[in-house]
Amino acid sequence: MTASPRLEELLSLPAARRLAIMEAIWDSLTLEPENVPIPDWHREILEQRLAEDESDQMPGESWPEIRRRIEHR
Repeated sequence: MTASPRLEELLSLPAARRLAIMEAIWDSLTLEPENVPIPDWHREILEQRLAEDESDQMPGESWPEIRRRIEHR
């Protein structure tokens, strides 16, 4: 087993390599989203935006209505 790289070693790598490492770490977090903490303020903003979205929703047309309108042009 290899030793973990130290921060200064990572920071000394070229930007492209650091970015690749960062992407790999980020991708690994998506494999276990239940272990990634979500701050309360993120939840609050999400709830506000969802509430705004629900109040601003306008009823749309169904696919058959849209298709009929297009075909009658």
